Amino acid sequence: MKKRIESVIIRYGGKARTVQRQLDNGTVEEVCLIWYSTDFARGCISQVPVEMLEEVVRNNGYYAEGNLKKYANQGLLGQKCIYCYATTVEGNTRPKVVNKKTRKSFADNGYPAIIRIGVSTDPGHPYYYGTLMDFLGLCKEFSSRVIITTKMLPFGIEGAKETARFARDNNPAVGNLAEQMKIPSGKDLAENVQPVIGLLSYSIGYNHAEPGAVSQGFSNQWRINQAERFYKKGINTCLTVTCDVAQSIESNLEHGSALDQALNSRKKTGIPIRILPLRAYKPDAADRLYAMGWYAIQRASQGCRVMDHFQSPGALCEDGTERLLYQKYGAHYIPKYLHPDFQRLMEQGIGFCGGIGKTEYCDKCTIEDARITFPRDELVKLEGVKVRAYGSGKKFGKGQMKLF
Repeated sequence: MKKRIESVIIRYGGKARTVQRQLDNGTVEEVCLIWYSTDFARGCISQVPVEMLEEVVRNNGYYAEGNLKKYANQGLLGQKCIYCYATTVEGNTRPKVVNKKTRKSFADNGYPAIIRIGVSTDPGHPYYYGTLMDFLGLCKEFSSRVIITTKMLPFGIEGAKETARFARDNNPAVGNLAEQMKIPSGKDLAENVQPVIGLLSYSIGYNHAEPGAVSQGFSNQWRINQAERFYKKGINTCLTVTCDVAQSIESNLEHGSALDQALNSRKKTGIPIRILPLRAYKPDAADRLYAMGWYAIQRASQGCRVMDHFQSPGALCEDGTERLLYQKYGAHYIPKYLHPDFQRLMEQGIGFCGGIGKTEYCDKCTIEDARITFPRDELVKLEGVKVRAYGSGKKFGKGQMKLF
């Protein structure tokens, strides 16, 4: 069957209900900068094990005929980052193309000032280099800036080749692909992208929870290395660390967080760090990343003591009282309490993005020099747009913004 080529389309919506705040006088205030976003593929290439990367590229973003089912039966698939909230297609990572439909989506959305690249997929992989540069070319033409969220953007060809040092069995597949894509040096790449970069955000998490990406060599330390190099070249770059802010830093490290590596990088180079509070929304991720597992989080959020966890249902505070650590919010469990370790990081100027208890935090993606906090009950409910394939939209009613 002939595979249809998809276009890169700018979509309305980026940060759900956090984008607006309604003040007491009825005025609606914009908070989040991300109103528009796009992806470069239907499925995320971070799901592909390194041993199969060449096969997928050779077959235009797909596994060879019959192999998707075979690999699934062999238990070789399902390599996505386990805490990712996105639902993406497992067997289709074919790059979308920048064309006249892309141009039209700029115009249809009023030529957005800021566009986030990378919502449900990672746009930084060398496989998408051509799409990335074509899209950034349009951004330059239309005076738009971008926020790139990635685990996989190399600092040029040298960064791509460096993945072999971190990849499973030192597999050089990513570096070989970067050579095929004719990715330039890191210095030249930084110069090419600088005019349109609002923020280059490297996602920092847990190696053991990101099996596909890490197998290809995109470990957390590799990401930090690339971020430092772009930062030194004058690109507004940050490390966005996803972690459990209700627990201590030590507890996070015990569960595999790369937060310490990010903090060391900040101390060494001055690169900004942002904290993204980890949300529990499925058992396997909660059981592997939290000090207390899924069952304990559910019970503790209801005020029930879970006897086999010292810190359930709350943490002992300096005043001798206990606080609940988590609360149910929609389909997720979010932190209800900010551990003193993270309070100190906030006091040091580290930005936070997301909800903690009854408070919403925004650091303007470091693009603006601002730190905003406000009650979560001031969040404005938006009318969302359900985005179908090839950019067609359909309203689905009032409520939280959803991206598909």
